[in-house]
Amino acid sequence: MTRPPLPEELFRLERQQELAADVEPFGRDLAERVASGLQAGWVLAYGHRDYCGMGLYWRDGRFCYAEIYDGRPDEPALRVFDERGAFVEWFARQSTASLARLDDPKPFFRGNQVIARWRVLEFVKQADAGPPAYPQLPPD
Repeated sequence: MTRPPLPEELFRLERQQELAADVEPFGRDLAERVASGLQAGWVLAYGHRDYCGMGLYWRDGRFCYAEIYDGRPDEPALRVFDERGAFVEWFARQSTASLARLDDPKPFFRGNQVIARWRVLEFVKQADAGPPAYPQLPPD
């Protein structure tokens, strides 16, 4: 006999279904704005204790997509782009669903603090206002 799902399990499954439903690519315009924001010094990532989800940042002339722990990127990054054009092309094809990690072998990572459309839109709104007043990534 299987037990009924707990409320937090139901919430997690509903959230994953919402993420999976957003398959519209971010598109070139949004990807260019993200690239500009990253190059201006903004970081698309959470910064708190322990696992912070997935993040995007620009370091040493490269665009990086990585897991973030304790507000710091986990190195090596999962994806690294040496050229802006390659990053923009890749990100333009991505969507909330494609970045939601829904197929991750570890259930903990599925939909957990992933880069979703609403986060990207908040990021570009912030980045369009100008460069950050302080460094976004902690020093190495």
